[in-house]
Amino acid sequence: MITLLNIYKIYSKLGKENKRRFCYDYNLNLQTLQNAEVQVKKLTDLSKYLGYQIMSSDEDVENIIRCFVKGFYLNVAKRNPEGTYSPLTESSADQNQNKSKLRLESSSILTVDYPQYILFYSVYETNRGDRF
Repeated sequence: MITLLNIYKIYSKLGKENKRRFCYDYNLNLQTLQNAEVQVKKLTDLSKYLGYQIMSSDEDVENIIRCFVKGFYLNVAKRNPEGTYSPLTESSADQNQNKSKLRLESSSILTVDYPQYILFYSVYETNRGDRF
């Protein structure tokens, strides 16, 4: 997520033609970044309208991560003894069902040293019924 944020920060500082070139050079979706820019403007305008102070934490990665965790608290999962992950917000009855057990994708760098907690932003199911 920090990488995506860094990509957006670079993109937002470029001129129109440079934005197109940046997306082409790095194989990024221009329309997705344009939509993100529109959403950021809407949120900024709404925050100003409501009287909130706009602050920046450009170099404070720990604060940014705290914001991600607070914003995506439904996507936090804890490692189980057998190596799967269970979302923290599910009831204990749901955690016993196979459908709520998540595993890291085998190509993930996190499989080198399995963390105790993860913050996920996408889940997919394989044809064997495994959820990653």
